Amino acid sequence: MVWIASLSVLLLTTAVLLSWIFGVTHIVRISETSEPMQFNTALGLFACAFALLGSQTQNRTTVLISALVAGVIGFLTAIQYLLQVNLGIDSLLVSPLKSDTSVYPGRPGPNTTLCLCMCSIALLLPVIR
Repeated sequence: MVWIASLSVLLLTTAVLLSWIFGVTHIVRISETSEPMQFNTALGLFACAFALLGSQTQNRTTVLISALVAGVIGFLTAIQYLLQVNLGIDSLLVSPLKSDTSVYPGRPGPNTTLCLCMCSIALLLPVIR
């Protein structure tokens, strides 16, 4: 079951990442009125799913690197929210959509940020023990 969940997330996030890279904006949002899945959100979820697959194959290096990628995205985004600064990570790899009406264009939401932080910790704990 873990394999199916991980592969499903990898498939979805790969589609979103490629959509951002190639500018296919109708794939990054559910409807015209909804906010898009941000690039860093998709990248963080991709890393979490990849780490989860690594944990299933007992590949500690894959888990460590992937969980750290998700953690760095999550914790740097959290720092931006907490300190009300812009570290530039929201538009480091791709530019936010011009139609993005959020307060911080390109930035994952606070709930997503918390989830990335918690997931990376949960994935890292068994590896660093």
